[in-house]
Amino acid sequence: AVLGDPARSTTASRARKWLLSGMARCGWTDPEGVVCGRPVRSNVAAWGDRRAPSYTCPANHVRRNAVELDGFVETIILERLSRPDAAELLAPDRTGDTAALHAEDAGLRARLDELARLYAVGVIDARQLEAGSTQIRTQREAITARLGAAARGSVLAGVADAVDPAKVWGGLDLSRRRAIVEVLLDVVILRTGRGGPRRKGETVFDPESIEIAWKR
Repeated sequence: AVLGDPARSTTASRARKWLLSGMARCGWTDPEGVVCGRPVRSNVAAWGDRRAPSYTCPANHVRRNAVELDGFVETIILERLSRPDAAELLAPDRTGDTAALHAEDAGLRARLDELARLYAVGVIDARQLEAGSTQIRTQREAITARLGAAARGSVLAGVADAVDPAKVWGGLDLSRRRAIVEVLLDVVILRTGRGGPRRKGETVFDPESIEIAWKR
């Protein structure tokens, strides 16, 4: 309760604000043919003389305008969900061991509680608490994504079988949209050139620089 008290907060919320943050991956390839593969982060980056929400590789290999990329991916998903066979996506994936995943998640949750206890009694400091909590939450996000894939039908229920998927999508919260993205496709951001002439500070979104891999 002490740790969760809003009055203690001295930083901005770490809740996800963009559709692909932590999910889309960097597709930059080094001279040896090794792909970076790091999940991109959302931030506000400079584009010429202006700043805009962006996805950036932690190693600064690639960067894309977050608004444009989110819109592009949403358009692709809605096109897929509008096809006559979209309802077939509701079939759940039973290949995963969900019992083991739930057990692993429970263990991670217990470790978070233990970190909070250690901080409360002064065994660890705030920096150690933040570092440990961030690592555990990243692991839990990965488990949540795998559980979402195993429960594909429930994630897409009411959307894939809707008369107007676009209308339903517009009413979904960000967490549900992210779960649907995780279930349906992988997004890789490729490196690209500067392109043709443009006004100072203008971004040019190239769909060819985005690699979409459907999971179904």
